[in-house]
Formats: sequence, structure tokens, C-alpha cells
Amino acid sequence: MVLALGLLVAIGAAVAVKLSSTGSDPTKRPVVGVILPQTGLLGQIGQFEKEGFELAFDHLRAEGRLTFDAKFEDGRSDKKAVAAAANKLVDLDGARLLITSTTGASLAAQPIAQRADIAQLAFGMGSEIARGSPSTVRFYIGVEEEARAIIEFVGKRFKDKKVAILHGSEAQWTAAIKDIYRPQLDAVLKQSCFVEQYDVKDKDFRAHITKMREAGAQVVIVLGYGFEYGPLMAQLHETGLAKQAAIVGGWGFIYTPVPTDQLEGVFVAGPMYVYDRNNAGQAFDKAYLAKYGHRPNFDAAFAYELAKRIPDVLDLVKSAGTQGLKKELVRQGSREGVFGKYHFADDGNMIVETAVGVYKGGTIVRE
Repeated sequence: MVLALGLLVAIGAAVAVKLSSTGSDPTKRPVVGVILPQTGLLGQIGQFEKEGFELAFDHLRAEGRLTFDAKFEDGRSDKKAVAAAANKLVDLDGARLLITSTTGASLAAQPIAQRADIAQLAFGMGSEIARGSPSTVRFYIGVEEEARAIIEFVGKRFKDKKVAILHGSEAQWTAAIKDIYRPQLDAVLKQSCFVEQYDVKDKDFRAHITKMREAGAQVVIVLGYGFEYGPLMAQLHETGLAKQAAIVGGWGFIYTPVPTDQLEGVFVAGPMYVYDRNNAGQAFDKAYLAKYGHRPNFDAAFAYELAKRIPDVLDLVKSAGTQGLKKELVRQGSREGVFGKYHFADDGNMIVETAVGVYKGGTIVRE
């Protein structure tokens, strides 16, 4: 009898632990799991994002709206590590919302979020992140908006020129080249574009640069993360291609560790936050600088905006269900965030107001 009673107590305790870990205990604050690349190749991206989250949590706390517990995990810039972190957050910590950074990491975590029937908010340019799941929302500038801005600019400014594209061999760019850049550029340019791709871990880009020079490139579109642009831009200048060709790029050029003189005249597509900060963007910059002693990049701005909306997202999931989140976000229409105007498409992809600027004297000014 004593043994049977002991077994019942043990089973009851196990059930209680399971209820708590899956987040089904209504007396507990919901857990939000956040997986960022805090170390590894993409660690710099994750650090800015984490600082954006922490600043937003400070502001939510001051407003009395910090109604959840956030648990951070390091994705280590590795898809297997991301999957392990997602499993821990879901199965052990009972996360009711999963936030992931970069396209590859978001796709790695997506099956785990789906298995647990929880919503996922993703920082990543790839549109397939949101399209691949009824409960995943992309909360970041998309590769389509960046591509649209670059293609429109190149088509107007360099229609008669020979255009080359040099891109990192990551999924979002290889897909964008195939589905967007090549067909749309070939439709507006008088000559077919020339494409080269590199590994983002590369340090020597001379073979690619030589091929572009031999192809007669007069415009080079560069698509990458930005941290690899140090040697890339140095070699473009060393070989003379940077003088021969106009350089056009996306968000990788916005906060890249490239000397100012090598960036002069480079054209850049990005969110409005980069060129013309609204009042919310200016207030965010001031608060961020005061807290961390350095200026934010737009990864931090996107992280801050998302984090401020977490209470709203949790309420929407509670009322509309995991798979009703996209519809509710679409229904809310356009909003003015710290990085400018944005809204959500029916497929759950954020659409961000985007423009093209140019480096002049170390500053990007809108074209």
C-alpha cells in the first residue's frame, strides 16, 4: 500500500513537471524561446539582435507589459545546434513562441515549432521561411524588397552596361539569383548578366574578380552578409575592378567593416531606417547608444521592434490560434516601426519600405 502510494505521488510529480514544461500551466508566465547566433561565423549579427531584445525588454518592463519570460539560446551559427536549442526550448522550457535568426537557422527550427504547434517569428531574408509553414511569420526585410530596389535602380541607371552579380552561396541568395535577379535583369538590360558565387568563409576572391573583369563587367552587384567584405572590397580595389565598375549591393554594405575610402560611391539598398530615421527610430538610436555605448545596426532595430510586439503576438495566438496569427497580423494593416513603415503579406512575410542610397564621405545618403 505504501509502495503504491509512493508510485502515485511520483507519477503525479512527473505529470506536473510535464505540464509545466509544455507551458500548459495557466498560472505560469509564458516562455518565449529566442535562438540567436551569439558565437560562430554570424556571431556579430546575433549580438546586435540580442541587445535590441534586451533594450525592448527594459522598455516593456517600464510600461508594465513584460508579461512573459524570455530564454536565449546560442544557435552557434550552426543548423544542428539550432535544432538542438529549439528542441530544448520546446520540450524542456515549454516555450509557447519561438524566435529564430537567419534563414538557414529558421528553417532548421521550423519542424520543431510545427511539431509543438507553436508560432515562430523569424529574422531572415528568405520568403520560403514563412511560406513553408502556416504558423511561421518572417519579421525582417525580405530578399524580394531588396532585389526589387536594386533591379529597379540598375535598370534605370545602368541599362546599357554589362552587369555581374557576385553573391554568397547561401540559400537565400542562390534562390534569389535564380528566381528574381537573373530573369528580371535579363528582361531590362541589353546584355545578359554574369554570375559568380563565393563561400562566405572565403578570404581570397581574386579568381571571381578576374572572371568578372574578363567578362567586361561595368556594374557589380554584391550580395552577402557584410563581414566578409573586408578582403573582398580590398581586392576589388587592388585589381582595379572597383574603378572600372560601379558597385551596387544590399544590406551587407550597411554595417560592414570596410574602410570609408573603399565604400565611397557604393550604392546600397536597405530599409528606410538606414537613410531617414523617423521619430521612433531616432528615439531607439538614442536609447541604444545610452545603454550599450555604441550605435545600433538595423538588425538591432528589427529585433527591438519584434520584441516590443511579443505581448501583442502572444495575445493574438491565444485568441486566434497558432495558425490564425498570419491572418490577424495582415488584418492589422500597415504600422510605423523604428525602421519605417511595414505590413505583412498573406503568406506571413513582412514587407518593409526599401530605398537605394550611396556612400558619400562615409555616410549613406538616399539617391
